Amino acid sequence: MLRGLLLAVSLWIQTGVAEAAQSGRVVVEDAAVYEFPQKSAKVIARLKKDSVHAVSNLKTEGFYKIRISGGETGWISGNDLLAGEGTLPSDTGPGPEARINGRRRLSDDLIDGERFQGASYRVQLGFGLSNLAFGGLSDYFQGTSSLNFGKAYSFEIQRKLAFPLSIAFRAELRGSKTGELDLGGGTTQTFEHSAIPLQLGLLYFPIHTQRWRIGIGGYGGITVVSFTEVVRTTTSQTNSVKYSAMDLVGTGVIQVAYGLGRAFGIFGEFGYQYQVTSDLPATTALGNVPAFKLDYSGYLFKGGIELRF
Repeated sequence: MLRGLLLAVSLWIQTGVAEAAQSGRVVVEDAAVYEFPQKSAKVIARLKKDSVHAVSNLKTEGFYKIRISGGETGWISGNDLLAGEGTLPSDTGPGPEARINGRRRLSDDLIDGERFQGASYRVQLGFGLSNLAFGGLSDYFQGTSSLNFGKAYSFEIQRKLAFPLSIAFRAELRGSKTGELDLGGGTTQTFEHSAIPLQLGLLYFPIHTQRWRIGIGGYGGITVVSFTEVVRTTTSQTNSVKYSAMDLVGTGVIQVAYGLGRAFGIFGEFGYQYQVTSDLPATTALGNVPAFKLDYSGYLFKGGIELRF
């Protein structure tokens, strides 16, 4: 199952493309400019036939991103435009296009945020906190509240699909460890847990502007989990009880991202992750230790940086 998951991610990563910018000539009268790259979106402007505008080099779902008068940007159907034709007016004020020998050259950041929001891939590096609910484990092992809160690290690659959808691969590391708990008589007890979820997901971003992106997502995959109790006595004797397994995991999130530059941004995320194993036998030198379910379900609070290309 893990091999198939990694193969799917590998094939998906190989399909990326780069973006640039160019001029484009409108070929129909009263061509509609939409707020988003879909004809059901709000029409924000109408353009005259044969007018020339700065547009993105690549299409998104059949639409070019276009800059119109006043610096406003929108989306125009590829059927209403001939890309690469026409010359932008030389008297246009300073902007993202640079002048060379009195003529204008289109730069990569021709459209503000184009590389950020129009990128094919997003890479997210995150750090945050997780809150766990142990159920029967916390009762049996006398767990403390400090065990229920842990750190969470994540790495995620998102691939843009048909607007406003994206698919994603996410790898996380969650876990926490208590300090030594005094049981009396010189005996101490320590608890430690960890989880490594590997998931594929689908994200939907209904709010998608030049700088902001807000949406929801769902993920599913496999996770490797473990829980360890270590008891040490005054005679330096150490006894441990360990539960570990590989099982299924599911996650739902709300995600907000903001672009700080054409290829760099920040993001924040709130979500809930469901991880419950079947009854697991313990690995221990002690006798009569019951089997338990590892319940690592809980809330995630995370933030980090986002790179786009």
